[in-house]
Amino acid sequence: MRQFTPDQLFFLGFAQVWCRIQPSDSSIYEQILTDPHSPALYRVSPAQQSKYRAYADSVTLFKASMNLSADPCNNFYEYACGNYDQLLSFRKGRLASYRAMSYQMELPIYNEAQTPTALKKTIQYYETCKAARANFDYYIRNGTVVLNALEAFEKQTGLKFSMVYSQATQSPQSFNKTVLGKAVGYLSSQGIDTLISTMVDTDWKDPDHFSFFMDQNALYYSKTYYSPIAWPTTVMSYKPNTIDLFNQFASLVKVDLNQEKLSSDVDALLEFERILAQNYSTDDTTRRQYSRSYNPYKIENATSAFAFIDLQSYFTALSTTTSIVMRRKTRLILKKNIIEIICRKVGEIIENILLSFRGMINRLDWMDDSTKVGAYRKITDLTQNIAFPDFILNNAELDSYYADLSYAASDSYFDLIRKTDE
Repeated sequence: MRQFTPDQLFFLGFAQVWCRIQPSDSSIYEQILTDPHSPALYRVSPAQQSKYRAYADSVTLFKASMNLSADPCNNFYEYACGNYDQLLSFRKGRLASYRAMSYQMELPIYNEAQTPTALKKTIQYYETCKAARANFDYYIRNGTVVLNALEAFEKQTGLKFSMVYSQATQSPQSFNKTVLGKAVGYLSSQGIDTLISTMVDTDWKDPDHFSFFMDQNALYYSKTYYSPIAWPTTVMSYKPNTIDLFNQFASLVKVDLNQEKLSSDVDALLEFERILAQNYSTDDTTRRQYSRSYNPYKIENATSAFAFIDLQSYFTALSTTTSIVMRRKTRLILKKNIIEIICRKVGEIIENILLSFRGMINRLDWMDDSTKVGAYRKITDLTQNIAFPDFILNNAELDSYYADLSYAASDSYFDLIRKTDE
């Protein structure tokens, strides 16, 4: 193989696809049934002249990504992606969606009298945000936003940031399961999960209903950053960033901090975070055994099972924070022809996936017939919300969904954020 260049080797890797004799239908069928890989026919198809634009875009991407000086045999990732310096796919896609929505919200049609109230609220949010961001330094010049947030936290929980306000005379604060419930619940209501992370999802075993899921802690970084191997590297930048954050807050409230004491306090904070990650969190491999995570409780018996926290106080402080403007934004970029195309094409994909699921279950010899019936029923009962739920196309239903969200004409950008999160 030494006589081949990296480019030649890369080509030869696909040569059998391009140059081999076309296999028979029966051999392809046999491969589909027995081989975990798709037949080459479906992995690399011959170029179609009608798709020239798509191929040209792909070539441009590959040219910008590939590092041809790398050896693909020893470092294929560097060869294929070594020069890529653009946004990753999901972030790039989100930015494209945001840009499309911003163009749509600039259109005058949303200022007309017949525009649904829900969309008018979205436009108000957008216009207020745009004005604030154009002169953001002015809006945050005196730190009022931060101070108001901390004041609200103190009002809810009774807890103060003694590390800053009374560094020299720190003493234990009144802290019990009720205070913990209020603190964790209030922070989650602001979109900041801490010792408990939360979500609302369909009940895994009764998909006609929804359940409130409580999960393990959520930390600043993902759990891999706290592993024994990664943590020494992580903390090298994490600690100075945390110290800088406290110093900026101290400057805002005009307090001089003892840097040696601050450093030791931050060490204790980060050590607590590391312990949460390493000793009180479950690794991803174990968590993929999903049945272990399904442990239904009612609030009454959960309160006795998890006595370290007052769940009633937690739920009182908690409010839903799941991107309340999402469905209004989706409505903005929908047009009738787009809707029909999306529903038809995505519906076909979904149907193929469901058929594949049924076929896979049918071939599982370790499942008896009665178990398979239950599995088939779950597939049949799946609700298909293709791109969006149907109700957002109905003005009355959309307005009803957001009726409790009330904006005043005089609300500032930060008022709108607070009201949206409540």
